[in-house]
Amino acid sequence: MEALVDEGKCRSIGVSNYPLLLIHDLVAQARVPVSCNQIEVHAYYARESLVNYCLSRDICVTAHTPLGGGVVNNQTWDTPIPLKDPVIVRIAAAHKKSAAQVLLRYLLQRGIVILPKSIKPERMKENLDVLDFNLSEEEMKEILALDKYVSYKTNPNPLGAFLGGPDAFSADGTDIFD
Repeated sequence: MEALVDEGKCRSIGVSNYPLLLIHDLVAQARVPVSCNQIEVHAYYARESLVNYCLSRDICVTAHTPLGGGVVNNQTWDTPIPLKDPVIVRIAAAHKKSAAQVLLRYLLQRGIVILPKSIKPERMKENLDVLDFNLSEEEMKEILALDKYVSYKTNPNPLGAFLGGPDAFSADGTDIFD
């Protein structure tokens, strides 16, 4: 990929679903800086260590599942979804917004690029209407507290968090596989 950048065939290199261990290895070894890591990240899977690691190194974080998998995951695998979480619903009502808009705004305020998926024009329009309000610091903390540290789309993490060190960007430690 670096040769393609050198040849002018592409401008940057991005990766998808790189956990902290792999992105750190790549950052340490790559000659061309990594521009983006597209990952599953949402209110129930905050991935604080990985997100903060990437952002601290100017690596764009893109959320490919910003709503937590949505209704289909709930119906198919009976997984909980942030769209129906009472905290999200309460915050949405306070702002006169939908739960989806609150979830998207939460990620934007964390510095994460969002890729909400929809085939319905009304939802596409709604998903764009997230720039006219802000979540308070308290609301951001409430949403972060919903983190279940569970992936609903990609492989779950094999190990718990490692504590300490300069790259422990979370109070709970750093999960090298996150």
